[in-house]
Amino acid sequence: MSDSTVLHRIKGVTTPRGDATARFHAVKNGTTTLSAQRHCRPDRGKLCPLVVVPWKVRVEVK
Repeated sequence: MSDSTVLHRIKGVTTPRGDATARFHAVKNGTTTLSAQRHCRPDRGKLCPLVVVPWKVRVEVK
């Protein structure tokens, strides 16, 4: 998060498959950017391509 004075993360978890969720509380007016990257997590005995999936969102609190 680019500005933690605008949003405060209350909770964040990841699953064994690599999925993630988070809950945020708006603290004050302003803008901030949330970003994450997803990497391949291979099953036992399997291979993954070298792929990273970036994710980004700009949040405006009013």
